[in-house]
Amino acid sequence: MMSSQAGLVNLLVATDLSPRGDRALARAVQMASATRGELTVLHVVDEELPAPMARSLREQASDLLSRQMSELTAGRSLRFTVAVELGMDFEVITHKAQNAEVVILGAHREQWLKDVFVGTTAERVLRHGITPTLVVKGPVAGPYRNILVAVDLSETSRKALLFARRLWPAVPATVLYVIDAPFLDQARVVAIRPEAADDNAKAVLDEGRANLSAFLAEAGVEGVEPVVILGEAPVAIEREAAARSSDLVVLGTHGRSGIAHVMLGSVAERQLRHLPRDVLAVKPGQEFPHQ
Repeated sequence: MMSSQAGLVNLLVATDLSPRGDRALARAVQMASATRGELTVLHVVDEELPAPMARSLREQASDLLSRQMSELTAGRSLRFTVAVELGMDFEVITHKAQNAEVVILGAHREQWLKDVFVGTTAERVLRHGITPTLVVKGPVAGPYRNILVAVDLSETSRKALLFARRLWPAVPATVLYVIDAPFLDQARVVAIRPEAADDNAKAVLDEGRANLSAFLAEAGVEGVEPVVILGEAPVAIEREAAARSSDLVVLGTHGRSGIAHVMLGSVAERQLRHLPRDVLAVKPGQEFPHQ
């Protein structure tokens, strides 16, 4: 039977020891077991705490994580390391992530006022790091069952797609290309014949399907469902993910046009906050060969 996940992937999971951090731990253990890779479990203690308190918290966190991991890995053949570091959370995570292929985080908010001004830990890790970042939002009931990969036909979205197929080669996947074409609405308003506006939309969709087909062929990706729709990317992504019961959405965070603008900067971070399902965000800077 074909494995639903690739082998030998080094993972870093960072947890704040909250229930949502526990979800990230559970997903990390599931993925590490499936890939037979190495797992580093990280907790960061605030560097601004008084030294005696920080030392005590580091000891307590190390003991707690060791117990949690022993329970989660019972009966599994899994190599893991527990690390409790002192520093600023996102800085320590991005530094440790240099030796990992995926960073796994829970979707949590530690201090709401700080988050308003500088973003959540996940957003800051995505902003400052280059390692693909998986934000776990839902309970973990097993491997992912259905994946939605949003692309804009850019090089970065190609890398995101290849990385997703490398990690989950046998999981059903939809590749979504959203075309934001506001000029079609304007044309519909001024069209003498309503059919003319429909013809314009059909032409745009036909061209988009041809472009997506060429994009997939060039990437060497087969066995996925290509979907092209007109609309605004954030709305379209969530609608299509919900329609397909996708439990993971994969996004490239930089690109050229269309969804590229949506995935850049603060809007990409809104996707991490508001999509009610797990999100894997892939940035430029690394090559992920198709396997």
